[in-house]
Amino acid sequence: MKKFTITALCTVSFLGFSYGKDNLLFSSFIYGTPLIYSDSNVKDKGYTAGFYGYLGFGLHHSFESDVEFTKIDYKDGSTLNQTDLTFIYTNYSLKNYRLKAGFHYIISDDRLTDRGKVFLLSAERYKLYRWNIGIEGTVSIYDNYNPELTVYQICPKVGFYFGNYYRYGSFYSETKGYYINLSDDVGLGKNFYSVEENLFYYYKNWTGKIFGWIGKQSFAVRNGGFIVYNLSEKHKGGYGGSISYRYKKASASLTVFNEIFEDVGYNNNASLTVAVFNLGYRF
Repeated sequence: MKKFTITALCTVSFLGFSYGKDNLLFSSFIYGTPLIYSDSNVKDKGYTAGFYGYLGFGLHHSFESDVEFTKIDYKDGSTLNQTDLTFIYTNYSLKNYRLKAGFHYIISDDRLTDRGKVFLLSAERYKLYRWNIGIEGTVSIYDNYNPELTVYQICPKVGFYFGNYYRYGSFYSETKGYYINLSDDVGLGKNFYSVEENLFYYYKNWTGKIFGWIGKQSFAVRNGGFIVYNLSEKHKGGYGGSISYRYKKASASLTVFNEIFEDVGYNNNASLTVAVFNLGYRF
């Protein structure tokens, strides 16, 4: 039987502000979290910190950017230092459509994925508070592999609303599939399939969410291009939930998530649980 150790992490957003004038909206925040690995044969501990910014122009255009620094201490005494840069543009000009383009760049001590580049395109059609359907595609290029490693990812998704918000609350269900293809087998395999489910509940000032995914992933791109798993790991599933409360301009939320992964070259699983508590205020 595999042993799974649960480790709680706390992410703290310690600076945030929003600014709105006419048709311009700007917001940003700084965040950080420790990284504590359990049952990993390779990784010991680490942390992540970053800065996120959002700039919106009216109802048709938005720009997002994120600068994130990660440090990981390995059990052999070595250390990884990595900086991730993300830029996302979203266009809402076409009625009931959301079009997105993004770029993610990696600066890392990991020689094989240093200067890695990720390109993202997505299109989504939706009817507000009724349903949505879309597809997202990413191409990740790691030049330092020999031969060059190219990762193709395709993610279709579909979502719909149901329930009664004013009587007992409304629900939103979104299902997302992942197909990941590696141009070369680097010890993890070449083709990976997985499915992700998110279920939201809205009632008055409360929002609840349960989510999870099953299958296998490697070199995956998640969260619309902001999260890129560039290290040699095979991810095998995860699950979690969140709850948030909004009062006027203030809000609070708690999210708990458990992820199972396997380091390349090892057969044992490691389990990681992240607990995130956030306080926010909109000016």
